[in-house]
Amino acid sequence: MHYKQVKRLPSKSFGGWEMRMNGLQQIGMSAKEFLNKCTTTTEITKQPLSKEDAKRVLNRTINNQCWYSDDGKYKVVIGVLSEGDGFCHDKFFEGTVWLAIRINNGDDYLCDWREFQEIKNELCGEDYCGIELYPPESRMVDTVNVYHIWVMPKGKDLPLGYAYRDVSFDQEPNQRKENQ
Repeated sequence: MHYKQVKRLPSKSFGGWEMRMNGLQQIGMSAKEFLNKCTTTTEITKQPLSKEDAKRVLNRTINNQCWYSDDGKYKVVIGVLSEGDGFCHDKFFEGTVWLAIRINNGDDYLCDWREFQEIKNELCGEDYCGIELYPPESRMVDTVNVYHIWVMPKGKDLPLGYAYRDVSFDQEPNQRKENQ
């Protein structure tokens, strides 16, 4: 993964990437405040947590990284999942990287698939498989204007999608015609 152990990354499309803060700095709390809120309120988690679980959430939050594109268009929070962390429900997905993408800090909501592919490539690598998830309504979370890409660990792939490469920047002639 490209983002590990560096503070800056080059970009073909966005001027570059800079890691500016961790997840705890992003929410503007001290560790003590964070733990207190996790154990006594529902502000951060769905229900108050035990001290042990709150420490686990704190560590995950501290380990998250907040990356900003030099052109100011994108903010991407990167976290690594582990089984039982609330995101990862199966050991197979342990080590999956979570990219939480905001466009213009959440003010815009239209996404460009090619730009998201470029973000995945630049922050994680071209050889990694990433997916968007459209969950059952019972598991849907939609509280802020963020797109999520789940990038599989090295060497893991999903047996879905095309089995070949076919890239074209021209519209197929019949794709935009009416009555088709």
